[in-house]
Amino acid sequence: MCMAFTALDALREGYEVYPVVDAIGGTSPEAHRAGLDRVMQAGGQPVSWV
Repeated sequence: MCMAFTALDALREGYEVYPVVDAIGGTSPEAHRAGLDRVMQAGGQPVSWV
């Protein structure tokens, strides 16, 4: 959730957000996916480190 809350705040302030999906984690795979989905729905564009 640390990434999700920070990303959502940045999106709300007008920044473009690109969460690096393979460099973040959650308390479970489901929590990781839920946080990432929430950021994507708000306009974040997921990327890979590759």
